[in-house]
Amino acid sequence: MSNPYGNQPYPPEYGSGGHTPPGQGHPPGFAPPPPPAPYGAPAGPGLGPGSPYGHPAAPVFPPTASWGARAGAFLIDWFISVVVFLVLLYGPMFLLIWLLDPDNSDAGETAVIFSMPVIMLIAAFAAFAYFWIPHGRSGMTPGKRVFGLKVILMKTGEAPPMGLAAGRQLVALALATVGCVGFLVDMLWPLWDEPYGQAVHDKAVGTRVINVRAAGAGPQAAAPAAPPPGTGGFY
Repeated sequence: MSNPYGNQPYPPEYGSGGHTPPGQGHPPGFAPPPPPAPYGAPAGPGLGPGSPYGHPAAPVFPPTASWGARAGAFLIDWFISVVVFLVLLYGPMFLLIWLLDPDNSDAGETAVIFSMPVIMLIAAFAAFAYFWIPHGRSGMTPGKRVFGLKVILMKTGEAPPMGLAAGRQLVALALATVGCVGFLVDMLWPLWDEPYGQAVHDKAVGTRVINVRAAGAGPQAAAPAAPPPGTGGFY
């Protein structure tokens, strides 16, 4: 059967667009296709370079706080909390004595004695809240602010929520009530804990203490870096 178009070649099929012979580039008006993307996800805003397997890089935080800085922060906080406890203990006690037992009567003394446990509980809770609330809100007590330290969660890098902050402080108090041994073990544990210098009460709730001044602001995108040996702290 003869070609109705004569010696002209058959037109290309619809939608094929023709094919450029190798080595002749692309026809005019057609941009070359973009190169294939590398295996892995592109970097998103604020995540740094993408990892080779399509997952954002793990966050890295400022370095672990030194043991000396944490000890200094604890001494400041301990002094303030003791002052809070004593003011809330003896202030109401003397006020009750003045109101209920001005004449040193037996009835007045009984009322003061029965009121003392309530006053002691209020004072103890206030001293506990001095550590608990700042840790749960910002991760920084007044003493930690002086030294530029912050309590963060290991998983997120954020300050612990109020529940975990309370648990962290309760573990520290429980170890301290065991006696000098419990307090010393908790206090000295970060000196040999690697790589994050966690105290026992840090390990109980998954927190660590960092030095926010040593690396500027907040977390950056990279792999976690291990701090130098023996640079941990306790509270």
